[in-house]
Amino acid sequence: MENVKDLPLLDSQKEVWLAIKQNPNMNKAYNEAFELVFQGSFNLSKLISCIKYIINEHSVFSLVIDRNKPIQDLMELECDSQFIVDENIDYNNWYKKSLSHSITVGDFPLYRFHFLVLENKIYFIMLYHHILLDGFSRRIFIEEIMRLYKNDVFPEYKTSNSKYIDYILASNSPQDSAILDFWKDEWSTVEISDQERHFSQQLESEAETLVFNINDQRKIKINNFCRINRISKFIFY
Repeated sequence: MENVKDLPLLDSQKEVWLAIKQNPNMNKAYNEAFELVFQGSFNLSKLISCIKYIINEHSVFSLVIDRNKPIQDLMELECDSQFIVDENIDYNNWYKKSLSHSITVGDFPLYRFHFLVLENKIYFIMLYHHILLDGFSRRIFIEEIMRLYKNDVFPEYKTSNSKYIDYILASNSPQDSAILDFWKDEWSTVEISDQERHFSQQLESEAETLVFNINDQRKIKINNFCRINRISKFIFY
């Protein structure tokens, strides 16, 4: 995987980034963890190999978020150092100590893996920042671990970051001319007060959001269009 610089953030990442930019203490609120417990006969080295495979397969695990600008880089990572195995330690004390060291935007990587070997159980704990994974992505990650562990042969690596880059660029680009024409037509008939017009001219291209009074009929029309075109960010609730 080659390093890539100065990619824009996804909309979901921008929300987290802005919250942390306003209050850096929000980093702690966006730290998350999950735990898998394995009991009985279990191959720890195989589990670690499965996780390494997934990290190398998905370039999102290589992202670095800039603390000062809403951009991200993809950096090559030697993932062996991210696997920490501890044996016969106090479980509760370990949790308190580990969770006290939060992961912050700007850290690389944005996750840590821990394996606790206690008697006949193995605890696999992943600590990560929410800007890296959401709940849906986490479920896919766990499912991939279990699927790979059941297989004796791993698929061939697809160590390319092009798919993630394409997704980022597509998410930050106009989707197509028909969608653009729809929005232009909708907002061309909205009455804007002089104060709102002056405000938008001041912001120029930096304007992200302007609030207008929209009647229920227009909301229904926009919602129907958004559902058909899978544009969830503009739906009215």
